[in-house]
Amino acid sequence: MRISYRIIQNSKKIDPLLPFMLPQCRTIQHANQELIWLKNHFQNSKSKLLKAVLQRYNGKPLQYILETQPFGDDLTIKCKLNVLIPRWETDDICNYINTKILKNYARTDKKVKIIDLCSGSGCVSLALKEKNPTFEIVGVDISDDCIQLATENKILNHLQDVQYIQGNVLRPSSSLMNVLTSEKDAKRVDMIVSNPPYVLHSTLPQLNVSVKKYEPSLALFGNLQFYENFVNVWSNHCDSFFYELGEEEQYLCVQNNLDSNVWSVFKWMDGNDKLRGVYGYRKNSNISKMFNI
Repeated sequence: MRISYRIIQNSKKIDPLLPFMLPQCRTIQHANQELIWLKNHFQNSKSKLLKAVLQRYNGKPLQYILETQPFGDDLTIKCKLNVLIPRWETDDICNYINTKILKNYARTDKKVKIIDLCSGSGCVSLALKEKNPTFEIVGVDISDDCIQLATENKILNHLQDVQYIQGNVLRPSSSLMNVLTSEKDAKRVDMIVSNPPYVLHSTLPQLNVSVKKYEPSLALFGNLQFYENFVNVWSNHCDSFFYELGEEEQYLCVQNNLDSNVWSVFKWMDGNDKLRGVYGYRKNSNISKMFNI
């Protein structure tokens, strides 16, 4: 979408750098807020500030420029190229899990284990650990860059006992499954959470240049494969789950293929009333009593 001459001129009156922020921010208010963050971050170097403004003009995500993103209650998540940037929708999901599902469960004496599949930067697992420090939480991702960054983030946020393992979620090895699910005791983990690749390739032309040009396609694009994988593989090893998604078809893949005599399955709508998640629990499990819905 082109920007009107009037908006450009009005922004220039506020700050000569502001027009360079408009192509990505679209509104003067949003552009001015981002410029304030850049000025605060690069306050000791005008040359670095100018470089950052030009990077933003060319579409580089703000989080990659500032190298961090606030998340959870009080987390600072490092952001680096080749690792997906944490989104507000994912932050909302973590808050829902913490306040509506795990709040009462945390008061029990039971040892709780949660697996974060496609753990990326570690934002989800660290947000759950932040509110539930006694829980055992393990993140799994196929990307070495993700494992390294998640490890940096757990140290940065003083949550060192979260474990991150490199592995293929779609084709998990027997050794990975043994580490994660205590197969020898036939024990299921309490919850599996995941923000898998779910963006349809057909939506590529509609995506912002910041996403198309800079964020890793490995973490973005997918359709039903991770939801089919949950039904066929991971659902056998957990008592509850929460998967982020972007399409009705992905929700239906889970809803229609889990045994309704065993599972209760629900939609989750984000703050804009858009379908953004599918979650549920085994009807006869202990954690089922904790779902405040």
